[in-house]
Amino acid sequence: MRFVAEKLYRRSEQSKLFIVVSDGQPADNGYYGTAAELDLQNIRKEYVNKGITFLAAAIGDDKPAIKRCYGEGSFLDITDLKEFPMTIAKLIARYAVG
Repeated sequence: MRFVAEKLYRRSEQSKLFIVVSDGQPADNGYYGTAAELDLQNIRKEYVNKGITFLAAAIGDDKPAIKRCYGEGSFLDITDLKEFPMTIAKLIARYAVG
């Protein structure tokens, strides 16, 4: 996430929107649980302070963990994938276009 956020940060566009689609808590070999959640929270905070807007779209049963990682204001429940295309188009228009 940091790699992509840094690439986005270095771009010249004024509006920067980072959309994460997740089905659960962050997890990898040796990277999981509270430490991984805290890492994502810190990365998000760092890049929000640099002007990037984050949205985390949750598609799985682990919505509370995703909400904890990205924050209430950045959380989007997209359980109904039929609504996702229209929802994402509206969000892009709101955040990126103004």
